[in-house]
Amino acid sequence: MTYIYNRDATDFFAPSWIAIFTGMGGFPNVKILKFDLPSDAPPGQGINLQIDTAMNNPSPIGITLGTIVLDISTGTTKLGQVRATGASLMGKSDSILNLTGTMYPQTTPQDLAAVR
Repeated sequence: MTYIYNRDATDFFAPSWIAIFTGMGGFPNVKILKFDLPSDAPPGQGINLQIDTAMNNPSPIGITLGTIVLDISTGTTKLGQVRATGASLMGKSDSILNLTGTMYPQTTPQDLAAVR
């Protein structure tokens, strides 16, 4: 496991550190079980988004992540951000993550082309 810190090693327990789990293979077998756009977000923020995923952890080691925030993108186009609370990844199995967040409005010709 590799850690990237915002400031220095003393910030390990700060809420804004990033962990890269190289032993988990980049989670190549993520399955989308449900994708729903139930309503508009507040004006100018986009559309509310709900995604249920099954993330396969190929590592024999499970990990409790707690609250996670994930950016959603395609190519260089950032589509939105989702969050899961109480997230855990069990070793050598699929773990269901219920993600909620916002899909951002796309306004540039490049970004609109990416989502078509």
